[in-house]
Amino acid sequence: MSGQNGDGIFSIGETLAKICSRSGLYVHGSRTYQSIIRGGHVSYSVRAGNTPMKACADYIDLLLAIREDSFIVDAMTMMREGGIVLYDGQGFRIKDPEVPAGVTLVNMPAVQMARDINANVKILYNTVFVGAAVAMYGLDISILEDMMRDTFGKKGDEIVNMNVGAARAGYDWVKANSKPIEHSLTFDRSKTPVYIGGNEALAYGMLNGGLQSYAWYPMTLQPQ
Repeated sequence: MSGQNGDGIFSIGETLAKICSRSGLYVHGSRTYQSIIRGGHVSYSVRAGNTPMKACADYIDLLLAIREDSFIVDAMTMMREGGIVLYDGQGFRIKDPEVPAGVTLVNMPAVQMARDINANVKILYNTVFVGAAVAMYGLDISILEDMMRDTFGKKGDEIVNMNVGAARAGYDWVKANSKPIEHSLTFDRSKTPVYIGGNEALAYGMLNGGLQSYAWYPMTLQPQ
């Protein structure tokens, strides 16, 4: 997932990582960001498999490109043969389509689908892209729908239905208009490997180590 600060890239990444974990896969998530609140190229990489994942991959099978920079920075250097770049041509046009051999460009009307659900919630297209990614790998859309209900349940049925609808719209569009990603993953929802973020893991370790107080600058985690 690739875009700018403020595009909700990290939310997309964490959502997809959790879906993979709840599908019985081992997951490694890695994010890059610039030291600014808005703008600047950022990305979130999710690597999942049936065996423990101990590092991020040095290639991309599926790129969710939110902006033109996403394509220029990531697609031109890390896509591997058989990969798919999913983007919305309404947001930007790919001026130089010379991607690596065997890479497929899929122009998906995610922004318009989001507007059809609610024209006032711009960031909703992210949920459309998440639903599309679930379809690309043959994951269970009901896991994502349950996550939307858990995440937005306190905000009321309208918000829940809006996000579930956006996820389903992206999922259905890919099923009808694109080929899936070829992979050898097997899904087993009876297995649920523990998924924990770096911040949570750090806090958990500190508490168990007996630390009483810790202060840091939010972006860099430098101790004060």
